[in-house]
Amino acid sequence: MKYDDLSREELIALLNINETIVNAVPIGFCVTDEKGIFEAVNSHYTKIYGYSRDELIGKHFSIVTTKENRETLTKLHDKFIAEGCELSKEWQVKTKRGQEKTIAASAARIVGPDGKYKKVTYVTDITKMKEQEKELIEMNEILKIKALIDDLTGLYNYGEIMQRLKAEINRVNHGDHKLTIMMLDIDDFTNINNNYGHVIGDEVLAALAKKISQNIREMDIAGRHGGDEFLIIFPNTSLEEGKIIAERILEAIRKIDIKNAQITISAGLHQFDGEDADELVAKADKMLYKAKNADKNMIAY
Repeated sequence: MKYDDLSREELIALLNINETIVNAVPIGFCVTDEKGIFEAVNSHYTKIYGYSRDELIGKHFSIVTTKENRETLTKLHDKFIAEGCELSKEWQVKTKRGQEKTIAASAARIVGPDGKYKKVTYVTDITKMKEQEKELIEMNEILKIKALIDDLTGLYNYGEIMQRLKAEINRVNHGDHKLTIMMLDIDDFTNINNNYGHVIGDEVLAALAKKISQNIREMDIAGRHGGDEFLIIFPNTSLEEGKIIAERILEAIRKIDIKNAQITISAGLHQFDGEDADELVAKADKMLYKAKNADKNMIAY
């Protein structure tokens, strides 16, 4: 099309059509001069930022940037005008009311009628999308954690506590650390379920797990090995040091009082001596049953 052949009325009509199209597209659109001053914005751009067209035209584009991004974006604008480098990225921006939004912006460098470079920026508001992404990430993290945790006790489940034990064994095999583990269970737990019901039995298990969590060190790792049996890992700990912690745990458990249920505990300790995870657990378990056969509320090692 040769614009020279159009009448004044046809040119005005064409400009109006172009302006209508620019304002109708669901993408923010702005033109800034070489100094970063707004020369044009479409209606969707003003909608994103909450400013009117008159409030933006003639102002520096930093009016819509966050304080943290202002210097960076100003330098990028100047570099873009000078070099015409590719510019497409997500940014935090600020609306007229001070609300922060996330936008995806891409830009093109053009030459204006005056022969000077201008920057045309296309902006999409992706705030809701980023919020949904964050919620999905958080939900996935929660699901990952829940997959590792025993619902009743809040301790690691069998699969995870064994993985943690294998990791600790690997750490010992590649260093000079010590490692001790403790297996414990409730004596005659079946009788508690039979005499008081499974609801009380679950309360006892939950209370026991809580006492374990409260009385181990920050570096120790506890999990439900199965049923009423619990595995506690004492990293970088000798058998004698582990015994002190184990006694503290048992003393706390002895104070559990739920519906007058008689709760006694047996425990077995074993210090790592080159075994794999299953062998190590089996040896601690053997100590547990040695304690169970000798007396209640005791530890064997």
